[in-house]
Amino acid sequence: MIRSRWFEYRAYRDIVQNYWLEDHDMKWEAAPKPRLTDASYKLDYLNEHESHDKEYRLKKVENQDFVTQPWEEPLFDAADVMRLGKDLFVQHGFTTNLAGIEWLRRHFPDHRVHAVNFPGDCYPIHIDCSFVPLKPGLIMNNPTRRIPQDQKKIFERNGWVSYYVFKKCRLFFRISLMQLNLHIQSLLHCVIHQLGFQ
Repeated sequence: MIRSRWFEYRAYRDIVQNYWLEDHDMKWEAAPKPRLTDASYKLDYLNEHESHDKEYRLKKVENQDFVTQPWEEPLFDAADVMRLGKDLFVQHGFTTNLAGIEWLRRHFPDHRVHAVNFPGDCYPIHIDCSFVPLKPGLIMNNPTRRIPQDQKKIFERNGWVSYYVFKKCRLFFRISLMQLNLHIQSLLHCVIHQLGFQ
């Protein structure tokens, strides 16, 4: 959760309010606005993080040691949440802490909330840069940020297959996807024909 983005909501607030005024069935909900005080962060984290080699930083990510404090206040970005039916997969990482995941779990009692993380990148990256459902039963996972085996089990138990995008894609490949329907998708940076898409 980045302090410099605290006022970002103002850019679309008037649009949301107009939707709410025009559509009497619309529900307008908002998560708790975070305070983002020094208590929300590990203040020495970035100095320590940047002063070590990449292997050390990746180990911190693997151990789920991030810049935000886990329980000081609920912190999450909507872009760290992926909904698949009744399941919400929430990335625990640099922008979403454990309190944020717990807030989502309590706020959506009719959904199953699963915390996931993607070791392999030591910087803030949203869930859709690592993990994208292409169609029922098929997920594309960035090969440099693979979902850990223990977290992958829920997909395997339900017959889902993970496909790792080509190694020849750039290291910091962001999965840019425009889905037209279950059979036609446009993938920027890399074109994947092997998945049976046009």
